[in-house]
Amino acid sequence: MGAVRKYHVTHNGHRTIMRLNEQDVKVYPDAQLVDDEQAQPEPEAKPAAKTRTPADKTRRPAGDK
Repeated sequence: MGAVRKYHVTHNGHRTIMRLNEQDVKVYPDAQLVDDEQAQPEPEAKPAAKTRTPADKTRRPAGDK
């Protein structure tokens, strides 16, 4: 098994990026090596969700019964 690199390939009619070794590249004749600069950027992290203040769960005096 060799080093794994990113390639543009068409799989089941969809164009995608796959990590393949040299043996797997032979399976996909249209495989094109992806430059690291051309690779799709990682999605940015979403901002933190708004926080809620916790509910006041203190017990109140029962009073006279």
